[in-house]
Amino acid sequence: MKRIAIIATILLLVLATGCKSTRRTKKTSSTTTTTVVTKPSADKGTQASKEYALFSDMIESYGDWETCVARGSISLGSLSSSFEMRMIKDEGVQISLRPIFGIEIARLIIKGDKLYIYDKINSRYIENSLSDFSNIVPFTPTVSDVQNIFLGRPFILGENNLEASDYKKFNINIAGNDWTLQPKKKADKIDYMFAMNREQTESLQASQTNTGRKITCNYKDYQNDITHQYPSTIQVQAQTQSKKYAVKISYSTVTWNSNTTIQQLSTRGYSKTTLSKVIDSLL
Repeated sequence: MKRIAIIATILLLVLATGCKSTRRTKKTSSTTTTTVVTKPSADKGTQASKEYALFSDMIESYGDWETCVARGSISLGSLSSSFEMRMIKDEGVQISLRPIFGIEIARLIIKGDKLYIYDKINSRYIENSLSDFSNIVPFTPTVSDVQNIFLGRPFILGENNLEASDYKKFNINIAGNDWTLQPKKKADKIDYMFAMNREQTESLQASQTNTGRKITCNYKDYQNDITHQYPSTIQVQAQTQSKKYAVKISYSTVTWNSNTTIQQLSTRGYSKTTLSKVIDSLL
């Protein structure tokens, strides 16, 4: 059960910056969408032009993607494990813990509106609708939000991935190479902002009103493979009313746009448990 607790803790740190669910419209092969971006009609020295320039350079540097497969290590205090993460854009996230000789001992999947955790050591599993978190936190997370957190990309809770024209949706403060992004659209009981340096996200800071829950994701050791920029180290610090957690995620390899799948496991021979019991013990 201890290993399920480890995974649930990592999940909670991610969900702490979640949001209310919004319906997404998928593009089909028969539909062509054209986005027209209009630059600010102002002189180069105006605040609007500076904001647009910083924001559009940031969007371009991160690059677009359809799938991502990352391998590395994840640690919670003195506990650590190697892992593999698979992501299909806007569809799903799969995290496999493999602490010894690459053998998978646990798997976490977020797909659609469902959460699955498989504890192979104790033959137990958890299956929850993401809306089941409404009695614990005042939001329902989306897959896209979780993916942006793992990739160190700014976002607006519950909305699609950002485009250059979305700079108008943020309050932007600039001080030299440092600048901050704070969404103008307020999330229910969640305050969050991004600290930036040039095109890179340095941190995501979020707090939940009247609960004492806070989270900071610090993004470090950026890598650039010509088409994509990403942080290879993510340091997460989370605080509840009574406890603090520190999680470190290190990516050793990241592969973009390869053929990959999100694979659920058979629950035959597994006993079902509940996430709420694990969350209660952690919070």
